[in-house]
Amino acid sequence: MRDWLFDNSAARRIGHPEAPADGVLEFHRRLPGYTPSPLVEVPGIAATLGVGRVWVKDESSRLGLPAFKILGASWAIYQALRERLGPDLDGWRTFGELVERLAPLRPLTLATATDGNHGRAVAHTAALLGLGAHIFVPAGTAHATRRTSCCSARRERPTPPRTARSSATLLNPGDAQRVTFRIAAGTIV
Repeated sequence: MRDWLFDNSAARRIGHPEAPADGVLEFHRRLPGYTPSPLVEVPGIAATLGVGRVWVKDESSRLGLPAFKILGASWAIYQALRERLGPDLDGWRTFGELVERLAPLRPLTLATATDGNHGRAVAHTAALLGLGAHIFVPAGTAHATRRTSCCSARRERPTPPRTARSSATLLNPGDAQRVTFRIAAGTIV
């Protein structure tokens, strides 16, 4: 067995001065289905590398989606909703309470441009919150990705109210982002 140690003496910790560290974990823990990501031991890789043990963080099922993107998308959406509602959104204890406090914003549609898991995460979060979602998908995106991005919120509506709608529009890659920004006024976030 080999001992491997990589030391990068030029490395330094970099943090963003506006990083929203406060409340992130508490927020995610209150989402339906939250569990910490499991660590999975992979002895075959350890043997190949000649090391004692290798563990991999398994993000293949994160809050009902096969990717970690739901964590960032749900937090960003929550922050945008807090900007709109201010202190009225603070102090919720259960996810059901959060959904109830969003009532003054309905009908509200979340919008994003994506070519992958981010769109699924936004659509899924919108469904959980009882909001609509419109996902702009570049036309060149693989069919399977388009289908799952477009249909995620329609398939998964675990939290009332169930009046939220979701849809997707195929555009050329440059227009997908431009259109998303243009419609972000009014009742579309």
